[in-house]
Amino acid sequence: MIPSISSTSINQTSQSDAGSTAISQNLEKVCQGKASLELSKENRQVEFSTSKGFIKLAGYFDTVPRSYSPNHNAQILSSDQIKANTRNNLNTAQTMHNLIKEGYELAEQKPPVTSPPIELATRIQSCLSEAANCRLSILASPVGLTVEKGNVTSNNLSTIGMSDWLQGHDRPDCYIVLNGNNDETYVSFIADKLADSKHINFITSGFGGHGTTDRHAIATNKTEGDRFKQLLMEKGVDPKRITVDPFSTNSGQNAVNVADIINRDIQDGKPLSTVIVSGTPAAVFRQTYTYAQQLKVNTESPFQIESFPFCDEAKYTTLADNLAIIREFSTTLNYLFNTPYLPSDAGVYPDAFFSSALECLATFADKLTADHPKDAVEQASVVSAIRMIDQQMIERFKSAQLTPQDKMAVRTVDDFFRSLFNPLELTFNRSTV
Repeated sequence: MIPSISSTSINQTSQSDAGSTAISQNLEKVCQGKASLELSKENRQVEFSTSKGFIKLAGYFDTVPRSYSPNHNAQILSSDQIKANTRNNLNTAQTMHNLIKEGYELAEQKPPVTSPPIELATRIQSCLSEAANCRLSILASPVGLTVEKGNVTSNNLSTIGMSDWLQGHDRPDCYIVLNGNNDETYVSFIADKLADSKHINFITSGFGGHGTTDRHAIATNKTEGDRFKQLLMEKGVDPKRITVDPFSTNSGQNAVNVADIINRDIQDGKPLSTVIVSGTPAAVFRQTYTYAQQLKVNTESPFQIESFPFCDEAKYTTLADNLAIIREFSTTLNYLFNTPYLPSDAGVYPDAFFSSALECLATFADKLTADHPKDAVEQASVVSAIRMIDQQMIERFKSAQLTPQDKMAVRTVDDFFRSLFNPLELTFNRSTV
């Protein structure tokens, strides 16, 4: 049975009813060293909801303090801050509850293999394929950033081989973060490449999120973080070098909870030089910049944030992959234009990203208009919005002169590609895991 979360407890600073469940009673025994914790999603949800911030297993910490747990430099919070933290925690717990519920429903009923968005995506897949062709290399190219006292600057990283990369990064002051996703193929790829490492630290981060509930090969009733740790261990990675964040349900929480892990290490005297970000090959560009903006670590020294720059591009040619590539271009532009999620300084982004994004979207609009005129008419607002996204708009972004029309156009395009991608993702299963 899935424990329910009541939003009516928002004005309370504790969640005392969590201890009444059998799962919570077992959790208390785990905290006392009297039992082992079954790492199911239900248990992780209850763990998040209880007063315990972390659990020590087999002599080392296997989880991370929750984002609202007192840290080493705890401050006295105002009542408004306490209420805000409680509200955020309840929302996260409710998201976990909904994801678990959705996973069970999908396991029983299976997601629909057809729907109007899926039918449209299938019908115009040649347009999507041509727009995405050879674009993954841009999104998966090496990204290097320096963060110093909150300021982000870009570095020019050259393309090197895996052995040279590992030689330069297999150090105890380097962390590689595996962000939650539904592509176990890529997690296994990373595990293979880093199986012979000796010192680099691994952080697996994710409870679950859109597109990553129990519906593919990942349907193990484990959080993404726990499942990814299992995959790393199967490839021979020492579990003592793997720290799990099983509580994040979106990219922002990934950054917050990963920062908690690193800050705990810094407090214990461990050095930090580099954080390497991985997710899926299409998403790693955006996620690397997300970490540069949102990873708040307690150090006065500059440190590097880099993308994991390797993938087997030949495996990413399905309809879902092509949509993921196009959606990442539109989502990154949308986040840049309309949110504070990414660094606002246009100078830290390579020109190749903007030119490829423009070419990708323009190719789609041209191909749709030429090959599927009826669909182009039905999606006239999207085609019109794409036509507005040109080099002049990019220049307005670079000079901080975006207009409301610019922002709306990018949002319209991103909403469209998300509307195609999300339902298709529910049915997707990469069989090569």
